[in-house]
Amino acid sequence: MGRKAKYSKELKLEIVKRYLKGESASALAKEYGMSKSMEKNIMYWTRRFEAMGDGGFDYSKTNNSYSKDLKAKIINEYLSGQLNSNELSYKYKISSPAIVKEWVKKYNESGEDGLSESRGRPSSKEPLESINKKIRFCDTLVFDSVSRMSRNSEEGFKDYKMLYDKGIKLIFLNEPLINSEVFD
Repeated sequence: MGRKAKYSKELKLEIVKRYLKGESASALAKEYGMSKSMEKNIMYWTRRFEAMGDGGFDYSKTNNSYSKDLKAKIINEYLSGQLNSNELSYKYKISSPAIVKEWVKKYNESGEDGLSESRGRPSSKEPLESINKKIRFCDTLVFDSVSRMSRNSEEGFKDYKMLYDKGIKLIFLNEPLINSEVFD
């Protein structure tokens, strides 16, 4: 899914150039109707401009993907004290130093396994095998739709039949025609 910068490249360049000419970040933030906390962003934009020029504000319209190896390299540079998160974001053209900090946090919590891609909504499906151990005859399972129960139609039919044969009442809120009571 794409993203859009809150402030345009042109506006950032205009503000940065005025800041570099001596105007204060607080006066610029106020003039452009920005919150006081935006003063830090103006200084960040300025450092980014000084390090990368106009290209420092060229962001991809889609989220970037970084390899596990590149993330590990960046984290090692950060942890060794060679560069801070701002400098690393400039060096590797990462849109925000917060991304570098997030990688370091994940690395500290989970090691290199924490650097694997994990985009999108986390799966809310508890494996049916573990549910199967907890349910008993006459229990009721409620799903939004059959797609929430299984990954594909073949697996869904197999799982539905197995649960139905065990005497489990199945309710599908968005697909009531396949509720198990319809077939009783």
